[in-house]
Amino acid sequence: MDCFKFEANQKTIVMRFLKLILLIAFTYTNLSAQTVAKSDTAEPQPINKTFNFNNENYKHEMIIEIKKGRDAFTIQIKGQLVFGRMTATLYDPNNKREGGFILQGDDNNKTKHISANGNIVIPKENPIEGKWILKIEAKKAKGQLKIKMD
Repeated sequence: MDCFKFEANQKTIVMRFLKLILLIAFTYTNLSAQTVAKSDTAEPQPINKTFNFNNENYKHEMIIEIKKGRDAFTIQIKGQLVFGRMTATLYDPNNKREGGFILQGDDNNKTKHISANGNIVIPKENPIEGKWILKIEAKKAKGQLKIKMD
C-alpha cells in the first residue's frame, strides 16, 4: 500500500512541475507580446525611398501611420527635375496640407531645357495620431524624388 501511495505522490509532483513549466512559458510569451506592442505604438519605421521618373506620368499616395505617443517626426523631400512637373505634398489625418513643393521645368524634353531642384524639411512637433498622406505626382517628368523620414 505504501508503494502505491508513493507512486501517486510522484505523479502529483510531476503534474505540478509540468503545470509550473507551462505557466512560466505562457507568462513569458504574454510579456514578450506586450513589449512588442508597446514599442509599436509610437515609432513608425523610418522611410528612405527614391522615385525615378523618365518622361512619365505617375501618381502615388504614401501612407504614414503615426501612433499615439509619437512626440515628433521630420520628413525631408528632395527633388531634381530635368523637365516636366513634379509635386510632393504632405497632408495630416484631417486632410490639412502640412507642406510640400512643386517643381516645374519645360513641358517636354527639348535639347535646351529649364531644370529645377527643390528641398524641403518638414518638422512636426506633437503630430496628430492617424494616417498622414504624402501625395506624389509627376507629369511628363524626368527626374528624381527622394523621401526620408526619421
